[in-house]
Amino acid sequence: MKLPLAKKSFSSLLCAALFIPQLSFAVNVASDKSAPLAEETPVIQNFSFTPDNLNAENLLPSPFDLEKLSGVLEPEMPSVKADLKARIIEPIFQAAKALPVARQSRAPFQLQNQQKQKFSFVSTIQSLFKKFRAKDLVSAKSPSVGALFDGENLAVSALNPVSQDESERAALTLLLKTAVNAGTDLESWGLPNSIAVQGRYLRYAKLYRMSGQATDLGIALHEILKPLVDADPHFLSRISQSQLNEAVSLAEFSTHYSLNPAAPGLYARHRLLRKNVSTGHDYPEWRSALVLRAQKILSTPAAKGDRPARLIPVPEEKRPTKILNTILMETLTTYKDKQAELKAASAKDQEKLNEEAAQIQSLLFSLLSAMGRPISIQGQARMISVTHDQLPIILKELNRRHVEAAVSEALVRSFPLGESLWRMGIPALWKKGLTGKGIKVAVIDNGIDPEHPDLASAVSKVVNFTRDRGDHAKGGHATPMADIIHAIAPEAEILSYQALSNTNLPGVTLDGEETNQAVLNSLEAAAKDGAQIINLSLGAAGGYSSDEISRKVDELSKQGVIIVVSAGNSGLNLPAGFQVGTPGTSESAISVGAMDYHHAPADFSSHGLVFNPQKQTVEEKPDIFAFGVNVKAATQLPEEFYAAEPAPYDYVSGTSPAAPHVSGAAALMIQAAQKAGIAASGSLIPFAAKTAMIQSAKRFGNIKALENVSAAIKSFIKLLS
Repeated sequence: MKLPLAKKSFSSLLCAALFIPQLSFAVNVASDKSAPLAEETPVIQNFSFTPDNLNAENLLPSPFDLEKLSGVLEPEMPSVKADLKARIIEPIFQAAKALPVARQSRAPFQLQNQQKQKFSFVSTIQSLFKKFRAKDLVSAKSPSVGALFDGENLAVSALNPVSQDESERAALTLLLKTAVNAGTDLESWGLPNSIAVQGRYLRYAKLYRMSGQATDLGIALHEILKPLVDADPHFLSRISQSQLNEAVSLAEFSTHYSLNPAAPGLYARHRLLRKNVSTGHDYPEWRSALVLRAQKILSTPAAKGDRPARLIPVPEEKRPTKILNTILMETLTTYKDKQAELKAASAKDQEKLNEEAAQIQSLLFSLLSAMGRPISIQGQARMISVTHDQLPIILKELNRRHVEAAVSEALVRSFPLGESLWRMGIPALWKKGLTGKGIKVAVIDNGIDPEHPDLASAVSKVVNFTRDRGDHAKGGHATPMADIIHAIAPEAEILSYQALSNTNLPGVTLDGEETNQAVLNSLEAAAKDGAQIINLSLGAAGGYSSDEISRKVDELSKQGVIIVVSAGNSGLNLPAGFQVGTPGTSESAISVGAMDYHHAPADFSSHGLVFNPQKQTVEEKPDIFAFGVNVKAATQLPEEFYAAEPAPYDYVSGTSPAAPHVSGAAALMIQAAQKAGIAASGSLIPFAAKTAMIQSAKRFGNIKALENVSAAIKSFIKLLS
């Protein structure tokens, strides 16, 4: 007997994962109605630019080596009236050159005097004058040049619409100086670049970037700590971890009392939105009150038994930002030398030299991206998109140089998914050559956006089983799920199958019966296309292990496909036996619950007993827990935004992001077995993968956490041997 599912259906997991209002599609497994035929979309690889002559002259300024800012753009600047140039442009260039650091990039600028203005993402002064008439340039809100740092995404704003008021320019100058000084101090005091922020849900946020500049949170924490450290240089050695946690929370809270739409600290999506709707606000008296409160907490002697914060000053020569900058500049020199060698080489030697030059360039661009260093190409400031496949390239160089582990840790944690990667021990597996190469992972969801810079080289196939078209076929849910897999297994091949609609348009949106069929069609197509792992960050509450989709999961598992499913976001709100969503109820599926980075199970994560009416058995689900609280992964935005926000990322929570952590780990497990020469097939593969993960799981209270992937791999190979 087929049982109808609750109307929340597959949307409930998807929406709760991102904390957005639920969409109005449903699933009913009692239907035989077919979904639309699949539509396969060609995958277009992102264009990657290469400067004609990358050198110290067109590598834009950083905290380490300020060079003239105006010279970057001035050669390409069209002729303008001398009085406009002298009165508007030159003073801004002069102010920027006086800073200890200034950077520019292809980040967006907003034209405030036009409604629904589209962002022009790689514009410089040249395009500015094309878009504005001379009289517009003298208005109260005429655009100006400023190098502005963001909080998390390594982007900066090359052009920003602020008034030419002298006080505003002074405030901007102070902001830039503050970011540099704060970042330098925080690192020298021994504070990590990524730190836990307590709230309703725990998250890790950056205090400073590998460029050495503090984020908005870092600036706020520095404001709290600086007077105390100045008064007593040994002050930080006496505070406890709980005192530091409270100070960080208050610092984070204080950032909400000030908003400059042009200032650092806003996440990509929020910054773009707020630039359109906000002129900013500031409550200095409340920020001061929070600072004083934090300082009082820190100045009180730590309670007996409190764990010390263990903040140990770091000498300059051991600071990760300085070490990475040295490696960057040495790599730049090597790159230039190799280019010169190529020019003088014979035709016989050029093939080998070209190969060597390509490897050096790959390392160079990866370092530039990781450190947020924009470069100048044809007079325009460009940022190289941050992508997770750059991380293994840099780590390989650090290993070659025998750089201290602290530098590698800081680098890994500076990447969007860095906290997960470091805690799961993924960099150590990359060192062994386990990157997911040759493994196919399917994502059945609401459609991956293959144009996101972090996924452009990973997504090899896009198939649509819905009626969505255009930008409706690029899902804000599927994209971060695929990105988590890619971050863990950067060389795995990702296949996208859209089974969920992204619209509420009558006639376009799939109804529940059609969605059910689309999921079934996607499962069959993924297996036919050779997927060894299928990720299902979706589900319907109240299902059985014998419903139609669960039976299909069991069928594919017998063929050797590992199927990973989110357990659901209903917590314990549903009746006993119905908490875990289908197809996470499937006997052979690896169902995944969500925990935070301190191994606490999320209150929304579904867990409970699942009844199998065919076998008359009861099984506890989920099988494993993985990181699913404030996980930072790719944010899906309209294509043109990717040029403005180099590979934007944002936080996602739910059992949805927990599942791809397991799928990515499974890709490394299969590759490891292949490298070991083990030729297993059929149901043994998914059974061994599931068993290995459970056996090697770390126990934290009542949960089994997938954290030591290396141990899971050893167990997997042993079970297959």
